Amino acid sequence: VELFTRDIERAASQALSADPAMPDPELTKARDAIEGVFYAALELVRRGDGAAIAPSASAILRAALRTAESKDKDFAMIAKLTVAYLKYVRFEDEVLRQLAHMLIATLHDTNWHTRAATLRFIQALAYGHAFALGVELFIALRDAVVASLSDKQLEVAQLASSTLMIFLKGVGASSEAELRATFLRVAKTTPVGADADPLTTSTKHAAVLGLSACVLAHPYDVPTWMPEVMETLGFASLEPAPMKLAAQKTFAEFKKTHQDTWSETRAAFTHDQWDAVTLGLDLAPSYII
Repeated sequence: VELFTRDIERAASQALSADPAMPDPELTKARDAIEGVFYAALELVRRGDGAAIAPSASAILRAALRTAESKDKDFAMIAKLTVAYLKYVRFEDEVLRQLAHMLIATLHDTNWHTRAATLRFIQALAYGHAFALGVELFIALRDAVVASLSDKQLEVAQLASSTLMIFLKGVGASSEAELRATFLRVAKTTPVGADADPLTTSTKHAAVLGLSACVLAHPYDVPTWMPEVMETLGFASLEPAPMKLAAQKTFAEFKKTHQDTWSETRAAFTHDQWDAVTLGLDLAPSYII
């Protein structure tokens, strides 16, 4: 298995360099080899024999995640299909551990498309194996997702926020308060102006995205902690991008999910808190009763 893993990693790197417009025999050979592995995995999963690829699942999945955006569109489609099929395979504990560690490592890939695809697979893994991951792996994956809130690529950071929502529900609900307190502290104590340095902006944006995940993880109720979080997001909506964009998207979704109980929702806020919320809702205060 270790030899196969090294071989498929090397072949995947070569396949990524293959360009249909400029054929190279060695690179084409590597691409064909990986494509054969993907087809074999697809066929086994189709037949219900997904367990047969368990020893090599981590290597196959990593190769598929990395090559899903290759220049060869047909090959990329096979890689994406492999990722999609592997989402429905149920893995045993040891394989889950290998997959989790691989996914955490792949979140540091230099290609942002690979990081985004990895987050999407983590979503499926967290849903499908919610009660099989175990506390240690669950926390490790959650912490990796939280770290991705600071990703330099906006699309990846936003995807990390929606992925984090999964880890704030069910078995992850017990840790939500601690994470939320951290996000609130950073969001309140990290002023960001137009001339802020990239690190400060990234730190503040990550905190806003984290608070967004906390709010959107509760789409139809207003927990006692939510008014303070929404007030903080209201002030964030007045800050430069990307904080402003993250906050406004949160308010748009909040209004959509709470509009049927708008009066009850409004009653959960103090007057000062609601004034801040209206900043994010982008409505005149006189419009809201």
